[in-house]
Amino acid sequence: HRRNVDIVIASRSAELASMLAAMPMPEGFLLSLSVTDSLKPETFPACDILIHDLDKPASDMIQTLASHTALVLCLDATELDSLPPSARESLADIWPKPFSAEMIRFRCQKLIRQLIQERKYSLSQKYLDTLINSVPDLIWFKRLDGIHVKVNDGFCSVVRKPRQDIEGYDHYHIW
Repeated sequence: HRRNVDIVIASRSAELASMLAAMPMPEGFLLSLSVTDSLKPETFPACDILIHDLDKPASDMIQTLASHTALVLCLDATELDSLPPSARESLADIWPKPFSAEMIRFRCQKLIRQLIQERKYSLSQKYLDTLINSVPDLIWFKRLDGIHVKVNDGFCSVVRKPRQDIEGYDHYHIW
C-alpha cells in the first residue's frame, strides 16, 4: 500500500504548517505537506487529509469536500454550535481555535494512524478476495446466525445471483 500521506492545509496562516512539519511519522511513512490559501469547488485538492482553516464553509461544501478526503475543520468554539448535524457527521475531526501545537500534532497523528489502518484493511480485503476468487470451489463465510458475510465468484455462479443478493442474507433467501 502507499507509504505517503498527503496533507493539504487550506489556510491564510503558516501556523498549522509549521506545527505539522515537525511532526514525527510512523516508521516507513512519509508526510507530504502542502498549503493553499483558497479552495474552489473546481480545484479541490486530491489528498488524504484536508485541513480547512479558512472562513467557515457552507454545509454543502463540507459534505462535498468530505466525500473526497478526510476533512478536518478548524473552528472557533462559537462556530461549532452553528454546524448542522449532517455536516458534523461527515467530518474526520474538528480542531478548536486557538491552536495548541501539542494537541494539533496529537490529533493529526491519530488521523494518520486511522488512515494507515484503513489502507491496511482495504489491502487485506483485496488479498482475501483475490485468494478466494482464484479457487473454483464454492467458498463462503457465515456469521453464527447464518448470514453470509463473504462468498467467492464460484458460489455466485452456482446460485446464479450477484454478490449483493447473497452477502448479508441467510440460506433461505439465497436458495
